[in-house]
Amino acid sequence: MGHLYQGRYKAILIEQDSYLLDLSRYVHVNPIRVRRYGREESQKQITFLKSYPWSSLSGYLSSQKTLPWVNYDAVLSYVGGSRKRYGEFLAEGIRKGYDTPWERVQGQVVLGQDDFVERVKNNVSSKSSKREQPAMRHLARRDLMTIVYMVADYFRVPQDKLTGRRTGHRDERAIALELMYCHGAVSQARIGKLFGLDYTAVSRERKRLRERTESNKSLRKQLREIEVSVLS
Repeated sequence: MGHLYQGRYKAILIEQDSYLLDLSRYVHVNPIRVRRYGREESQKQITFLKSYPWSSLSGYLSSQKTLPWVNYDAVLSYVGGSRKRYGEFLAEGIRKGYDTPWERVQGQVVLGQDDFVERVKNNVSSKSSKREQPAMRHLARRDLMTIVYMVADYFRVPQDKLTGRRTGHRDERAIALELMYCHGAVSQARIGKLFGLDYTAVSRERKRLRERTESNKSLRKQLREIEVSVLS
């Protein structure tokens, strides 16, 4: 959560049955998290939230204060359509604490159980460019060391021959760097730390690999084959 004009707008796909109610409470309680009322006793916090003018909460607690453009039923249906029960649910979270749903967001774009996330991933168009869509890169991320293992296994070389600063397997290491950046959802700086390289060296090796694959069909084929394995 941030200020209205803090950054670019982004939407998160939510598995409604699992998270919508918790997420609604989190949003409605948010004003006391960023103001001095967060240190007040729970009843004062609730009183403040009820009167907070920049929130839809009042319509969830009273049918006399609804707004025509808010769909209250979507959330209230999870508490039997009862505004009283939603108020109790809100108050219970303030008194006893509540989970922060953002911590469970996967790939910065999806909030849901594992099977839901997998269905979303399967529905993402294969034509989407993960480099051009950072959120999709995060959603389809792969463990970094798994990528190193797969590259080492493909070329039948020890893993430490790829991660060392000096190596006689420069092309193989460059392929690992490229795949980690494209499918590991991490920065070049983080990759560099794993390999004992500066992030500029990671960038140079990736550029060199791209130039090499333009003229070296065998290397280009190897990169494609390993990438298919990483994504499978």
